[in-house]
Amino acid sequence: MGGTTRNFLQRPRSGGNVSTKVTQSVILVTGSDVDGPLGIVHLPRLWATSILDAAGLLADGVAADPHGFDSLVTHGLRVEPRALRRFLTTIPTYMQCETWIRAHTRRLDPATITRVNDTICATHRNVAAWDAFHAWLLARRSERLEPIVPAISSRSRGPLGVNHLARLWAKGLIDAVGALPEGFRTCRMRIVRTANGFEREVAVGGLGGLDVPWLEWFGVDVDACAEHLQTLPAYRAFEEWIVEHATQLDAERIAAYNARRIDARPEKAAEERAAVGLYDSDLLWSYMLNDLTDWKTLHDLAAAAAA
Repeated sequence: MGGTTRNFLQRPRSGGNVSTKVTQSVILVTGSDVDGPLGIVHLPRLWATSILDAAGLLADGVAADPHGFDSLVTHGLRVEPRALRRFLTTIPTYMQCETWIRAHTRRLDPATITRVNDTICATHRNVAAWDAFHAWLLARRSERLEPIVPAISSRSRGPLGVNHLARLWAKGLIDAVGALPEGFRTCRMRIVRTANGFEREVAVGGLGGLDVPWLEWFGVDVDACAEHLQTLPAYRAFEEWIVEHATQLDAERIAAYNARRIDARPEKAAEERAAVGLYDSDLLWSYMLNDLTDWKTLHDLAAAAAA
């Protein structure tokens, strides 16, 4: 998990002039398997795709899905799709989107949400979107990139079926091209702003965030992993590297890790909830808080571009 202060509307750690308006396109990697506090999968991706498109930031090849998962959500919840689209062109925050859904749906009972979620999760696969992100990043690795939000959820899984690995991979790749935003951690390192620009420093104790505990849980050398990520491997290749180098990787240990509930410190969780406009004092779950912070950042980028 990154620091509590994340300034994304800045140039990356290579220094230089500060940019208050992002113009770089966004290749969206938020998966359709991820929900927000309301519990509806794909809704975060539907929202993000729409606001980035409205702001002119959506990368080529990424588009709304009105006849696919978007339709499953709007039809299943009995939401008027054109009304939702009109609302999303105003570039609301994600929490404002959920508030709008609550006010305009005609079917929001737990059984309906479960039916929609099961239908989407039965067919959704993440790796195609991650391959597109990898290709997009490789094509621009020699450019001076603006900060890139690593908006892959720790809840999204690849073929290996383990939480957080894809997010760990995405952060490592973004760090390798010099575009990891201020406050984020990758393995032992954290991005900080200094008088000389944005730099990497060893996080206090080396254990801040989720990456190091993940690697230690499965017996992967942290520094070797960080070095490998600097080579920009594709996701499947990275999973293969993990399988080869992990000393404690088996189905039982994966299941035990996935069952863990990793919570943020109460004071940190309260700060992050307030920042994203969520006032559910019971939410401490690091995975959800990271996602909500990523989505707030995507909103900030879209709002700044549209201003």
